[in-house]
Amino acid sequence: MSYVNNPTEYTEKEINIEYEITNSMSLDLENLTSNYNNLLIQYKQAVLNYVNYLKQETQTPCGSYTSTSTGIDQTCYNQIWADAKCTATPTAITSSMTLNSIIDNVWSLATQTDYNSRESCYGNSGNPYIILGIGTGGNLWSRQGLDAPWVIVNDNSNGSLTSICTGSDGTTIFASTTSQTIIQKSSWNATTWQSPLSNSCCVISIAQGQNGAMIGVGTQNTLWTMQDLSSNWVHTTTPNEWVSSICIGPNGSIYGIGVNQIIFSKPSYTTLSTENWTEISNTCCVIGITIAPDGTFIGIGTNDELYTMPNYTSLSSSSWSGPYNSENSSCCVTDITTVSNPNYIAGNYNTTSSVNYNVNAQPLVTVKNSAYWGTSSISQNSSSSIQDCQASCSNTPGCSGATFTTSQNGESLCSLRGGDSNPVVTPNSYAIIPKGKELLMIVENINGQLTNINKQIQKVTTEGQGAYTIESNQRNNQNSNLIKEYTNLIKEREKINKMLNEYSTVDQKVIEGSIQTNSNYSSFLFLLFIVFIISTILCILLYPTSTQQRYQTGGKLGKNVYYFIIFLILAIIKIIYFPRFNFNFFYK
Repeated sequence: MSYVNNPTEYTEKEINIEYEITNSMSLDLENLTSNYNNLLIQYKQAVLNYVNYLKQETQTPCGSYTSTSTGIDQTCYNQIWADAKCTATPTAITSSMTLNSIIDNVWSLATQTDYNSRESCYGNSGNPYIILGIGTGGNLWSRQGLDAPWVIVNDNSNGSLTSICTGSDGTTIFASTTSQTIIQKSSWNATTWQSPLSNSCCVISIAQGQNGAMIGVGTQNTLWTMQDLSSNWVHTTTPNEWVSSICIGPNGSIYGIGVNQIIFSKPSYTTLSTENWTEISNTCCVIGITIAPDGTFIGIGTNDELYTMPNYTSLSSSSWSGPYNSENSSCCVTDITTVSNPNYIAGNYNTTSSVNYNVNAQPLVTVKNSAYWGTSSISQNSSSSIQDCQASCSNTPGCSGATFTTSQNGESLCSLRGGDSNPVVTPNSYAIIPKGKELLMIVENINGQLTNINKQIQKVTTEGQGAYTIESNQRNNQNSNLIKEYTNLIKEREKINKMLNEYSTVDQKVIEGSIQTNSNYSSFLFLLFIVFIISTILCILLYPTSTQQRYQTGGKLGKNVYYFIIFLILAIIKIIYFPRFNFNFFYK
């Protein structure tokens, strides 16, 4: 498109095209500016985080102590406590303990998974699931972990519960009652159980499958299936079946307690009537069972206490662990289920397998799908986890970072590196780098994005200058056209006013002509009437009645005739010399 000859004249098509381009540029500029402003906020926060971190790093609370130093102060102890990921109030310290002894004790506390250790270090049970049990009194109890204490749930159970299970949604709780019907509530800690489900009688144990079907153990210790909560029970038993309690695994397999309190299984709860029960060895003797979200198989022994096996898929090769009474008694429940703990976050807990004594070293973080190679290789080891690889780097002099990888066959490799470099993108790897470097990388990354957007804004602004000039000229042309049109409209208005005035004059003349015509017509009628009267009088005067004797003598007319002639002459003079006499009063 060229504007060399006359840059102020454009075709309508060119103007439309430029208008569309201008709109597009305006939208692009608006989006870019918005993104720039958002990134600028992130950039300022990233810089602030980095600066604050550098300030913290300049403070080394344990810098004045060696590994064998005693009399460690609270500030150094707080640093050790935080490095171990403990978030609860630090426990008391013994002044006679060495620096490394304190580090070792705190690490041991942070990596233990029992209830008391988790409460001391993190201020919570740190368990991925919550255990729910029916007490011997028929009420609902909760337990925040295998070692946690039982706590009664405040609801309207009123001692009526006999068995319990978790719904397919992971939150709804179902229970069978002493009346052998099924009740439910929206969550384990809800205060109210709803009314019994219709057609739910009569069962003594229940479990809900992933598709919403309810499986129940009838009063004759055989299985029944309800396809949904509004359906009727259908008998789905097999010959010689006898079960007292059931649960369903995450893979859809079903487990039941059979004769002699041994556990049996079927491949799927959807094919109950076509599959036979298989006895599982080493599973005696339990009265209630459930499977936790992490696969742990939990059973209630004949002593009403809790026992576990590591995973529900390997029961025959496992053995029972428990009872869990070392910290809090697990007695006494008759049936159990579990729900996921919504407050559990695995990354909040220390899972390293070796202690890091280098308390003054900069903390290490991981970057997924990246590798850190530094400038030199220090060593390699087969650390089983990222945390162990981090600890290995922290405890190795000269290690500035590491790369953790896991092969397809499950073998892991921890490569310790020295020197400085930036992580590089590497799928299925983790770069282990100092936290300060990670924060600086975030700053650099956002800075690069800001620079790129700034260049785009400048480009759009430059490209839009020509369109702005065209738009400005277009507006000027439109303004000139509007002024011309306004002038023409004023002229046209004057012409219209003149025509209206002329029309008014003609209309007035027409009205006056109509009035004159009406006046003349009235005069005509009046004269016609006068002629009629005169003619009548003349006839009377000229032709007297028979009773009168008229005699003409000497050729003279009568006196009345002369009076009539004088009146006639006066009337003619009036009509001739005074024609505009107004006769309108005849029509009032």
